[in-house]
Amino acid sequence: MVLSTVFLAFPLFASSSPEGVSRWLDGYASRPAAESALAVLGGLGGLEEPEQEIARFLLAGDFAELGLSTLAIDAFRSLRDSGNLAGAAFVGVVRVHADGDEHERLYHFARRGAWRELEQDDAAEVAFRVARACFATSRYPEARLWLSEVPDDSSWYPFGRYLLAQTEYALGRYGRAIEAAAPIFSAREPADAIGPLRERTAVLLGNMMTEIGMYREAVELLSWPGPDSPWKERAERDRLVAHGLAALQDARFDRAERLTADVARLLDGAVSAVERSVASEADVGKRLEDLRGSWPSVALRGARSAWTAAHARRALDRVEGFGFRKVFAAAWASLPPVLLYRLFRRDGDVVPPAVAVGEESRFFFAPSGEVSRVLTAAALVEESRTRDCGAREAAALRTHAAAALLGITAPPRLGDVEAIAGGCGRGAVTGLGPVVHERLLHAIGEDARRLRRDLRSQRYALDEAVARARVDFGKAARAAEGSR
Repeated sequence: MVLSTVFLAFPLFASSSPEGVSRWLDGYASRPAAESALAVLGGLGGLEEPEQEIARFLLAGDFAELGLSTLAIDAFRSLRDSGNLAGAAFVGVVRVHADGDEHERLYHFARRGAWRELEQDDAAEVAFRVARACFATSRYPEARLWLSEVPDDSSWYPFGRYLLAQTEYALGRYGRAIEAAAPIFSAREPADAIGPLRERTAVLLGNMMTEIGMYREAVELLSWPGPDSPWKERAERDRLVAHGLAALQDARFDRAERLTADVARLLDGAVSAVERSVASEADVGKRLEDLRGSWPSVALRGARSAWTAAHARRALDRVEGFGFRKVFAAAWASLPPVLLYRLFRRDGDVVPPAVAVGEESRFFFAPSGEVSRVLTAAALVEESRTRDCGAREAAALRTHAAAALLGITAPPRLGDVEAIAGGCGRGAVTGLGPVVHERLLHAIGEDARRLRRDLRSQRYALDEAVARARVDFGKAARAAEGSR
């Protein structure tokens, strides 16, 4: 009976366009954000209110991916009274504030958010992000309270423990910092997922041990990162520093000076490597090419889009119930050609593996705030080379988003986006390519100078520590001689 219904209805199915938001949900996670945003915006007015809410949620996700934070927040906030999407929209606003390092806004917004509407892992994510905002604004006791809301079965738990260790360290509670970090080393997650976090935690605790004078324990922790670890170089320097300070503590000045000379060579080598990596415009171009292939993170964007689509799909299921349309869709999907098509298309496989940067570009990854913004703008401009009318409209929207990220124009308002949607590419911001290139050159240059300053200051601080220890030991020796 169901199969006969499918074949009787098939001509109607083939000749009519999909209804409601279902047309945008299929393939949403792999569709470019600009194309998706314009499609949803163009069909928004023809929807009934429950489906219109879902469409606004998809639109907010697209705006967030394009870096149009004000439009994203407005769209998410329009759903604060939604029975189906208030919680997910709350998470969306928190993420936008977190991505922009807007710690104060995130802190104040989250305190009055739709906590009761959150799913478990979403609640854990928000608690972690509020705790991070508290840490960044020196609200350490509050950070501890928020982190207690991240359950141990959440995917955010290991990261919450790292932040808790940082928080306890900032409060001078070294024993509690060690206790907070312990679950990171005993977690059962695969090594490729949690390995870098373990290595970073070992460096954090090693530095803490060095600060409180437990040099041997520091050396052991700083030996944790393996030869392929992104933290190996820093851990090796810090380990030699701990060895050197231990020698100073024992008044073994010759050994301490040999070790500090080794550290100085490592620091000088790092400075030279940074300088070589940006020695000429061609070298900078290679760094930019490397970074542009790795950032913005395609994996992160894919995961965010998949999250948005999953919440929208569940909301649509609640709105529709299990009526004739769902029976029809299930019957259609059961036909062999459709099954085979979906099997080979692999709808769920939308997040590609992360791309690693080259050895000479490691100093600039993950990118700092300014480099990240310009790289995001560069990606938007690169996607703008298209011809047909609809694609030119999407390209125009990307140029406006890129120009806003670069600070060339004000962020577009909703009316501006609606005008772009009907303009067949008219009104696009032009001439962005050279601006992006110059901004990237400048941003990478500034980052290189900052790195060199930081490395050199570490060396001078170490030389000063050795000199001060010699002076203090000499004073103590003279005082002891005088007392005799």
